[in-house]
Amino acid sequence: MAHAKPVVSEVTAGRLNYGELTAFFLPLALSAMLMMSSHSIMSSAMARTAEAEIALAAFAVATSISMMFESPCYNIRRMATALFDDKTSLKNVMVVGAGVVVASVTLMIPVAFTGFGRTVFVKWVGVSPELFPEVIKCFRLFIILPLLSGIRGYFQGMLIVRKKTFWLTINVSIRLAIMLIVTQLLLSLEGLSGGMVGAILLVTGIGSEAILACITALLYKKDFPDQPTRSKRSITVRDALIFYIPLIGATFVQTFSRPGINAGLARVANPEQALASYQVAYSFAMIFIVLLYSVHQIVLVFVKDKYSFNKVVRFAVLVSLLMAFILIVCGITPIGKWALTSIIGVEDSLATVSVRIIGWYALMPVVLCGVEIFSGVLLLNKRTPTITLAKIGNVLTVVAIATGLSAALPSLGGIIGALSMTAGAFTEMVIAFVRGRDLISF
Repeated sequence: MAHAKPVVSEVTAGRLNYGELTAFFLPLALSAMLMMSSHSIMSSAMARTAEAEIALAAFAVATSISMMFESPCYNIRRMATALFDDKTSLKNVMVVGAGVVVASVTLMIPVAFTGFGRTVFVKWVGVSPELFPEVIKCFRLFIILPLLSGIRGYFQGMLIVRKKTFWLTINVSIRLAIMLIVTQLLLSLEGLSGGMVGAILLVTGIGSEAILACITALLYKKDFPDQPTRSKRSITVRDALIFYIPLIGATFVQTFSRPGINAGLARVANPEQALASYQVAYSFAMIFIVLLYSVHQIVLVFVKDKYSFNKVVRFAVLVSLLMAFILIVCGITPIGKWALTSIIGVEDSLATVSVRIIGWYALMPVVLCGVEIFSGVLLLNKRTPTITLAKIGNVLTVVAIATGLSAALPSLGGIIGALSMTAGAFTEMVIAFVRGRDLISF
C-alpha cells in the first residue's frame, strides 16, 4: 500500500481542548485498571477450590499456551481504531479480523483434540502426566477465546473511533460483576475441578465483555459515513492485511521480553528473591504504567494537524509525569510498603525488597509515553513494519541489559528487571521516532 501524505501537518483545523482529551482518556485508563481486577477474581476463586495448587498450575499453563495462539487477535482493536473510517472500512476490517480468528482457532484444534496436545504440554512444556488432563480440559475451553477476543476488539474499536470510551468502562464493570456472580455459582457446584472454574470464569468474562461491546457499538454504526473522510479511497481487504501482518510480528516478538528478564534474574545471587520481588514490583507498577498504553489511541482519534498533535503530546506527557511521580513516592516513602502489605497482602520481608524496585520504574511511564505517541503516528500513517522493527529493538535491548547486569551487578536483584524493561522501551521509542519523524512537521 502506498504511503499517504503525512497526516500530521502544519494546518490547524480545530481547537482541541484538554477537557475533551480527558473525557476520552479517563474511561480507557479506568477500564484498563479494572481489567487487572479480573485476574484477582479468577485466582481467588481457584484458591478456594479443592487442590488449589493443581488448579492454579493447570490454569496458568493452559492460558500461557492459549495466549500464543490468541495473541494475533489482540491487535484487532488497534487495527480497527486505526482503519475505521467509513462503512466500507468496517466491512473489510471485519473480513481480515475474521480470517485471523479462524486461523487462530484452526491452529488450536490439533493441540486440543489430538495426541499432539500431549506432545506440546508434556514433552515440550514439561507438564507432569498427572497435571495434563486438567490442563487439556482448560485448553479445550479456551478454543473460543480467539473468537471472543476478536469480537471484543472489533467493536471496542468502533466505540473508540466514535469517542464513546465511557462504554468501555461500563462494560468492564459489568463484566466484573458477572464474574463475581458466576464465581459463587461455580463454587457451589460439586465435581467441577478448580482449573475449570478459572477457565469458565475467563471465558465468561471475555465473552460478556465482547457481547456488551457489540451491543453498545452497534448503536453508533449508523454514524459512520458512506464515503471515506481520511483519504481519497476506502480501506480494502489488501490494505488491512498489509497493515495488520506486521502487528502480528510485533506481538510475537514481545512474548520474548518477560522470559528474557526472568532468565537474567535467574542468574543473580538470590534468584528466588529476585524473581519474586520483581514480580510483585512489576504487578504493582503496572497498575499505573498500564494507563500509558492508551496514548496511541488518543493519537489515532484526535491528531488531525500540528496543533492537535502538540496538544495530545502535552496531555500525554502530563499523565506520564503524574504516574512517574506516584511511583517515585511509592518507592521512597512508607506508602509503597504499606500498599504492598496492607492492600495487596505481600509479606513484610518481600515487600521491603519489592518497594525498592518500584522506584526504579518511575522512568517507565515517561519513556512509554514517547513510545505510544510515535507508535500512534506510525499507525496513523500505516507504517506498521516500523512498529515491528521497534519492538525487535526493544526485546533485544531487554535481553542484553538483563544478561549484562545479572553478570556485572548481580547484587541489584529485581532492579535489573525494571532497568531492562525501561531500557527496552527507550530503544523502541528511539527507533519509532527516527523512522517516523518525517511524518511530523516540526
